[in-house]
Amino acid sequence: MVVASSSTNSKNESKYVVSKRKSNVKQDEITQLKARNKVLTNALKDIQCCASGHLKHHFELVWFALNRTRYPNHPLSKNIEESECHREKLEKLRSNDGDFHHGFNSGVLATSRLFKHISDIFENIVPNTHDGGVANDHEEETIVQKHHEEVEKVKTNFPDFSVDTLVPTQN
Repeated sequence: MVVASSSTNSKNESKYVVSKRKSNVKQDEITQLKARNKVLTNALKDIQCCASGHLKHHFELVWFALNRTRYPNHPLSKNIEESECHREKLEKLRSNDGDFHHGFNSGVLATSRLFKHISDIFENIVPNTHDGGVANDHEEETIVQKHHEEVEKVKTNFPDFSVDTLVPTQN
Protein backbone atom coordinates (compact mmCIF):
# COMPACT_ATOMS: atom_id res chain seq x y z
CA MET A 1 0.00 0.00 0.00
CA VAL A 2 2.88 2.33 0.66
CA VAL A 3 4.11 1.68 -2.83
CA ALA A 4 0.71 2.52 -4.29
CA SER A 5 0.52 5.81 -2.42
CA SER A 6 4.06 6.63 -3.49
CA SER A 7 3.09 5.91 -7.07
CA THR A 8 0.02 8.14 -6.74
CA ASN A 9 2.18 10.97 -5.47
CA SER A 10 4.48 10.55 -8.45
CA LYS A 11 1.50 10.77 -10.80
CA ASN A 12 0.21 13.87 -9.06
CA GLU A 13 3.68 15.39 -9.09
CA SER A 14 4.12 14.63 -12.79
CA LYS A 15 0.67 16.12 -13.52
CA TYR A 16 1.69 19.23 -11.57
CA VAL A 17 5.00 19.48 -13.46
CA VAL A 18 3.25 19.07 -16.84
CA SER A 19 0.60 21.60 -15.84
CA LYS A 20 3.28 24.02 -14.71
CA ARG A 21 5.18 23.58 -18.00
CA LYS A 22 2.01 24.27 -20.00
CA SER A 23 1.39 27.33 -17.90
CA ASN A 24 4.94 28.57 -18.51
CA VAL A 25 4.61 27.90 -22.23
CA LYS A 26 1.31 29.83 -22.36
CA GLN A 27 2.82 32.68 -20.35
CA ASP A 28 5.82 32.78 -22.71
CA GLU A 29 3.46 32.80 -25.69
CA ILE A 30 1.40 35.63 -24.16
CA THR A 31 4.58 37.61 -23.49
CA GLN A 32 5.72 37.10 -27.10
CA LEU A 33 2.30 38.11 -28.44
CA LYS A 34 2.28 41.25 -26.29
CA ALA A 35 5.73 42.19 -27.55
CA ARG A 36 4.71 41.51 -31.15
CA ASN A 37 1.53 43.53 -30.70
CA LYS A 38 3.53 46.45 -29.32
CA VAL A 39 5.99 46.33 -32.24
CA LEU A 40 3.17 46.12 -34.81
CA THR A 41 1.24 48.94 -33.13
CA ASN A 42 4.35 51.13 -33.22
CA ALA A 43 5.00 50.16 -36.85
CA LEU A 44 1.44 51.15 -37.73
CA LYS A 45 1.89 54.51 -35.99
CA ASP A 46 5.15 55.03 -37.91
CA ILE A 47 3.35 54.25 -41.18
CA GLN A 48 0.60 56.74 -40.27
CA CYS A 49 3.15 59.43 -39.45
CA CYS A 50 5.23 58.81 -42.58
CA ALA A 51 2.17 58.66 -44.82
CA SER A 52 0.82 61.89 -43.30
CA GLY A 53 4.11 63.69 -43.97
CA HIS A 54 4.33 62.47 -47.56
CA LEU A 55 0.63 63.17 -48.10
CA LYS A 56 0.96 66.79 -46.97
CA HIS A 57 4.22 67.40 -48.85
CA HIS A 58 3.12 65.92 -52.17
CA PHE A 59 -0.40 67.31 -51.86
CA GLU A 60 1.11 70.78 -51.72
CA LEU A 61 3.31 70.09 -54.76
CA VAL A 62 0.40 68.72 -56.80
CA TRP A 63 -1.88 71.56 -55.67
CA PHE A 64 0.79 74.09 -56.66
CA ALA A 65 1.37 72.48 -60.08
CA LEU A 66 -2.36 72.51 -60.82
CA ASN A 67 -3.11 75.96 -59.42
CA ARG A 68 0.02 78.11 -59.76
CA THR A 69 -1.21 79.85 -62.90
CA ARG A 70 -4.84 79.93 -61.83
CA TYR A 71 -4.11 81.42 -58.38
CA PRO A 72 -0.63 83.01 -58.58
CA ASN A 73 -1.40 85.47 -55.75
CA HIS A 74 -3.16 82.97 -53.49
CA PRO A 75 -1.55 82.93 -50.00
CA LEU A 76 -1.09 79.16 -50.18
CA SER A 77 0.55 79.40 -53.58
CA LYS A 78 2.97 82.01 -52.26
CA ASN A 79 3.60 80.01 -49.09
CA ILE A 80 4.47 76.88 -51.06
CA GLU A 81 6.65 78.83 -53.47
CA GLU A 82 8.63 80.43 -50.62
CA SER A 83 8.98 77.21 -48.64
CA GLU A 84 12.54 75.89 -48.31
CA CYS A 85 11.36 72.27 -48.21
CA HIS A 86 9.73 72.66 -51.66
CA ARG A 87 12.43 74.71 -53.40
CA GLU A 88 14.21 71.84 -55.16
CA LYS A 89 10.96 70.10 -56.14
CA LEU A 90 9.49 73.32 -57.54
CA GLU A 91 12.58 73.81 -59.70
CA LYS A 92 12.03 70.32 -61.10
CA LEU A 93 8.35 71.12 -61.78
CA ARG A 94 9.44 74.20 -63.76
CA SER A 95 12.06 72.26 -65.76
CA ASN A 96 11.61 70.58 -69.15
CA ASP A 97 10.83 67.38 -67.23
CA GLY A 98 8.07 69.09 -65.24
CA ASP A 99 5.37 66.70 -66.47
CA PHE A 100 7.37 63.72 -65.25
CA HIS A 101 7.88 65.31 -61.82
CA HIS A 102 4.22 66.31 -61.60
CA GLY A 103 3.27 62.70 -62.41
CA PHE A 104 5.72 61.41 -59.81
CA ASN A 105 4.32 63.76 -57.15
CA SER A 106 0.78 62.72 -58.08
CA GLY A 107 1.70 59.06 -57.71
CA VAL A 108 3.32 59.60 -54.33
CA LEU A 109 0.28 61.64 -53.25
CA ALA A 110 -2.09 58.82 -54.25
CA THR A 111 0.04 56.13 -52.60
CA SER A 112 0.51 58.13 -49.40
CA ARG A 113 -3.23 58.78 -49.26
CA LEU A 114 -3.89 55.04 -49.71
CA PHE A 115 -1.58 54.00 -46.86
CA LYS A 116 -2.78 56.82 -44.61
CA HIS A 117 -6.41 55.81 -45.08
CA ILE A 118 -5.68 52.11 -44.54
CA SER A 119 -3.72 52.77 -41.35
CA ASP A 120 -6.42 55.16 -40.08
CA ILE A 121 -9.14 52.55 -40.65
CA PHE A 122 -7.58 50.25 -38.07
CA GLU A 123 -7.70 52.92 -35.36
CA ASN A 124 -11.29 53.82 -36.21
CA ILE A 125 -12.57 50.23 -36.17
CA VAL A 126 -10.73 48.54 -33.32
CA PRO A 127 -12.46 49.34 -30.03
CA ASN A 128 -10.47 50.95 -27.26
CA THR A 129 -9.68 48.13 -24.85
CA HIS A 130 -7.85 50.26 -22.29
CA ASP A 131 -10.88 49.83 -20.03
CA GLY A 132 -9.93 46.17 -19.61
CA GLY A 133 -12.54 44.90 -22.06
CA VAL A 134 -11.45 42.15 -24.40
CA ALA A 135 -13.12 41.35 -27.68
CA ASN A 136 -14.62 37.89 -27.85
CA ASP A 137 -14.21 35.63 -30.90
CA HIS A 138 -17.37 36.93 -32.60
CA GLU A 139 -16.40 40.59 -32.05
CA GLU A 140 -12.89 39.82 -33.31
CA GLU A 141 -14.26 38.31 -36.53
CA THR A 142 -16.58 41.30 -36.98
CA ILE A 143 -13.67 43.72 -36.55
CA VAL A 144 -11.50 41.79 -39.00
CA GLN A 145 -14.32 41.67 -41.59
CA LYS A 146 -15.14 45.36 -41.19
CA HIS A 147 -11.47 46.29 -41.55
CA HIS A 148 -11.21 44.19 -44.71
CA GLU A 149 -14.31 45.85 -46.20
CA GLU A 150 -13.03 49.34 -45.42
CA VAL A 151 -9.62 48.55 -46.94
CA GLU A 152 -11.32 47.30 -50.10
CA LYS A 153 -13.31 50.57 -50.33
CA VAL A 154 -10.14 52.61 -50.01
CA LYS A 155 -8.40 50.47 -52.64
CA THR A 156 -11.23 51.05 -55.13
CA ASN A 157 -10.57 54.81 -54.85
CA PHE A 158 -6.89 54.33 -55.70
CA PRO A 159 -5.32 56.28 -57.30
CA ASP A 160 -6.83 59.42 -55.78
CA PHE A 161 -4.95 62.40 -57.23
CA SER A 162 -7.51 64.98 -56.18
CA VAL A 163 -6.40 68.09 -54.35
CA ASP A 164 -9.95 69.04 -53.41
CA THR A 165 -10.26 66.72 -50.40
CA LEU A 166 -7.40 68.12 -48.35
CA VAL A 167 -6.53 71.78 -48.21
CA PRO A 168 -2.82 72.52 -47.85
CA THR A 169 -2.07 74.32 -44.64
CA GLN A 170 0.14 77.33 -44.30
CA ASN A 171 3.39 76.66 -42.45
